Amino acid sequence: MHGMRQPQHLARWLTPELYDALSRRAQVAARCQAGKPARIPYLYAVRAQASASGWEVSVLLSHDGRIHACACQIQLRHGHWVMTYLHMG
Repeated sequence: MHGMRQPQHLARWLTPELYDALSRRAQVAARCQAGKPARIPYLYAVRAQASASGWEVSVLLSHDGRIHACACQIQLRHGHWVMTYLHMG
């Protein structure tokens, strides 16, 4: 999300559409973070709930002094878990 890891590292666990969106976001983040030291986000809370189609997960994290919320949906596809939805706030 913040250009700390290449999107290719996550490709196996993302739908193609989500991978494309994350790749575009990573390119923007890399330009914005150029020359700055990488900072590791701090996780405040993680909540997961089973749904009919898989798992819905919400995360609160702190990065560069700001609190961010993240929501995602994870589904079992072809024998492994894949993130099918991601929203960063």
